[in-house]
Amino acid sequence: AGDLHTHSTFLTALFPSTALPLMAARLGLSALALSDHDTTLSAQYAYDHPVQDAAAIPAAELTGYDLERSHRVHLL
Repeated sequence: AGDLHTHSTFLTALFPSTALPLMAARLGLSALALSDHDTTLSAQYAYDHPVQDAAAIPAAELTGYDLERSHRVHLL
């Protein structure tokens, strides 16, 4: 089991990327994607530290704009 949508203090969350794999492992997860908004810092962290308490999967959540509906969208 894993979580494919997590945020770290690289952008908005309360927990640093260094703590998230340990927290995930304590919850019984074997992997998590570090997917902060509009930055690749968390993805770089995952590339640099792929094997931890839970495997770190490089990811990013990009913000786009849906012109037809006039609102922001997020893409993982």
